[in-house]
Amino acid sequence: YLTWMKSFILRCFHILLKKTQLNISPGINMDSFTKQQLFQVRNDIDIDWLINVKLQLERQFNRIWRFQCPVCQQFNTATQKKNNLARCFSCQQNFNTIDLVIYSKKVNFVPGVKFLLSLLEKKTASNDRIHHLTAEKKVIKKQDRNIGFQAIEKMKQIIR
Repeated sequence: YLTWMKSFILRCFHILLKKTQLNISPGINMDSFTKQQLFQVRNDIDIDWLINVKLQLERQFNRIWRFQCPVCQQFNTATQKKNNLARCFSCQQNFNTIDLVIYSKKVNFVPGVKFLLSLLEKKTASNDRIHHLTAEKKVIKKQDRNIGFQAIEKMKQIIR
C-alpha cells in the first residue's frame, strides 16, 4: 500500500510540474492559433521536405531514407506521406510537423508553430509567384497561338 501511495503522489507531482511548465511564458495564449492554421502546419508542409531541407535531420543508409530521431538520436525511422507523419521505431514515438520542430529545435509549442507558419507563408508566396508565372505563360501561349492562326490565315489568302 505504501508503495502505491508513493507512486500516486509522484504521479500527481509530475502532472503538476507539467502543468506549471506550460505556463512559463505568462503573456502567450495557447489558443492564439486558429484550428485552420494548426491544420495547415500539420498537413500542408511536407514532412520529408521539413526534415531534409529545414531541420536538416536527413541521413541515408543502404539506399533507404532515414533521419535521426530528435528524441533518441537513432536512425530507425520512417515517414509516411499519406498521413504526413514520421515515426521512430526505437523510441516508439510518432511525430507530426509540429512535434519535429519542437523536439529538433528545442522550442515550445508557440515558437514551433510560428516557425512553421513562417515556412507556410513563404511557401504560399512562392506558389503565388509560380501561379502568376504559369498564368503569364498561358497568356503568352494563347497570344502565340493567335499569331500563328493569323499567319496561317494570311498564307491561305495569299495562296488563293
